Amino acid sequence: MALHHDESGVVGRHNVDSSPVGDESDVFDLRRRFCATQKKDFDRALREINAGRKCSCWGWYIFVTRPYVVNGEERGSDTNQDFALRDLHPNTLGGDDAARAYLRFGADGVDLRANYILIMTAVAEQLEQGVDPITLVGFIDDPKLRSSLRLFERVTRDGLDVEVNTVCCRALSALKEPRE
Repeated sequence: MALHHDESGVVGRHNVDSSPVGDESDVFDLRRRFCATQKKDFDRALREINAGRKCSCWGWYIFVTRPYVVNGEERGSDTNQDFALRDLHPNTLGGDDAARAYLRFGADGVDLRANYILIMTAVAEQLEQGVDPITLVGFIDDPKLRSSLRLFERVTRDGLDVEVNTVCCRALSALKEPRE
């Protein structure tokens, strides 16, 4: 099983235009960070999950989550920080607004919400069939998967996005993971 800690192996990290797009409707830089990488790698990620084992490095931009914060300070690798869903100033360590925007965003033929539903449905199906989460995504990406599911479950509660909330609850239940 690949350990997924060497960032040089991040599939979508290379050859992605990192220049700002200048799109005022994309204040969270979703197009550059997520649409470009998912356009290139989403099908591969979905195939790996459907096969029962993540084999390449794409967790940062498929299992998206807010910044990893310890004692009020952001931690994690440069790649983790680049792909974290962070809100606008002054709440840059939060990610709720960015997560909601993520679910409404699409560009370049990529629908981020649809992709999230597809990948998390595949995750839930594998877990429900008894695939161990560490086997499925690796021990490095297991916390990211859980954090992503908790974030999106929370921001879609109360009917804000029933379909996303349902798939998140389903996967969290299969993980025996509590809601936030």
